Amino acid sequence: MSEYFIRYPDSEEAKGPYNIEQLQSLSEAKKVTNDTLYYDDDKEVWLAIRGNEGLTESLFPAEKKLSLKKNPDEELNLLKKPEEEEDKKLTVEDILAAAEGDTPETKNKRTKAKWKHRTIGYTIFSLAITFLLSGAGLAVLHLSTIQTLNPALILKDPFIITATIDLLLALCLLLSVTTIYPVVRFRAVLGLGFMAIYFYSFDQVTMAVLISVSMICAFINTFTTRVSVFMLTGPGSIGGMLLFLFLYYLYLNPSQA
Repeated sequence: MSEYFIRYPDSEEAKGPYNIEQLQSLSEAKKVTNDTLYYDDDKEVWLAIRGNEGLTESLFPAEKKLSLKKNPDEELNLLKKPEEEEDKKLTVEDILAAAEGDTPETKNKRTKAKWKHRTIGYTIFSLAITFLLSGAGLAVLHLSTIQTLNPALILKDPFIITATIDLLLALCLLLSVTTIYPVVRFRAVLGLGFMAIYFYSFDQVTMAVLISVSMICAFINTFTTRVSVFMLTGPGSIGGMLLFLFLYYLYLNPSQA
């Protein structure tokens, strides 16, 4: 059975996970509306319920009238089992408490879900910092070419083009636009391929290894939801990029070595 995390448009706090029956009861209680957001695991983004036709029909049927007892503290019959003489009753407050991890049965599940969403936030921030460092660093290291204001020279420099792309990616990631993850993955593969081979061809093995480590970690960060994995890939992507830029600076300025 599908379960959903939800949050209100004016709040960053996620609640859940809820199954369809629980969401229907919350809908009856007017605690869930068409504007309520749910987390789409496939697209890795928060979407309004109104945009999901199947979910909307389940929670807000056009012809079916849902009713709720006048007293919100009265128990709601949520789960019916034919073999039982009495139906199991839950109140809306019970559902909310369960989703918040306030019951023994849901505490462990809620903790795991909480860390999953925290990790997603951490990975977005890590990716943003990685590409911000890359874009800003490459732009500064090739500033002399940029200052010529010569389009022909600028467009011939692959590192300036890469810097521009990375700064745009960093901006989108800082705005939590996770729909660009496919582009981020392509950029990571490009960095792993082109830049690693480029520096390796000039016998700069250490620089090739560092940029490879940074891009591999960045690629993993686009899909991992495990904090244990992020504890390696997060510092790996940022640290690898910092060390790469430092060695690249020394490579371009041998007198500073």
